[in-house]
Amino acid sequence: MKTMFSFILVCSVLSFLPKARAQDKTTYHLGFLIESLSPSASNHLTYRNMGFMLRKVHKSNKAWRFQLMHRVRDFAHPIESTMWLQDTLKTSRLREREQTIFFGTGYDVSRVFYKRLSLTASIDMRLGYGWGNFNRVNEYSILNLQKQEMEDVYYESAAIPSYRSRSYNLDVLPSIGVRIPMRRFTVSAEMGFMIHHAILSRKKASTETIFDFDMSGVYHRLWLTYRL
Repeated sequence: MKTMFSFILVCSVLSFLPKARAQDKTTYHLGFLIESLSPSASNHLTYRNMGFMLRKVHKSNKAWRFQLMHRVRDFAHPIESTMWLQDTLKTSRLREREQTIFFGTGYDVSRVFYKRLSLTASIDMRLGYGWGNFNRVNEYSILNLQKQEMEDVYYESAAIPSYRSRSYNLDVLPSIGVRIPMRRFTVSAEMGFMIHHAILSRKKASTETIFDFDMSGVYHRLWLTYRL
């Protein structure tokens, strides 16, 4: 809710800031971006995104942008079993790693805020296909009998070849940010919330299909482009 309020606030501010002078010709900017997501649903879920961006700037403050991205998603499933082996506690769970290729397009606008610093608002939409595998992870926690507390922890991990997953993804990402253009390079930092849709199929002991909708994730993006 705070992110949505910030997005509306910045868009309102942009409407009152002076417009940048329009350019006479279209320019293209090619660059690299990284992205992280902080989902609120689970502490056992992490995302790491990186990819390339091409921006088609048709005015000094407006641009179409196209992205090709690779996402790695790690998810630790709930603990399946727990047992004591003398003074060692053993827990077992599945860990899923999914890789996704995305192609996206978006549009951004900006207004000069102070000297070279501009405020931006953008929206992106992207489609992706993902595939994943599973590992069985055993965690061993050794109990110190004198102190009555867990001390050493070590892990064992083994792949399960017969377990597979795949997914079809649609993301919509409104965002706000700041941008600093230089002579040839442009640096930008953005923040927004991700509206995520997915059809996820997992083949384990049995096959399950999950329809996922989530808009609780707040993402941060940093990108650097070079004017061609």
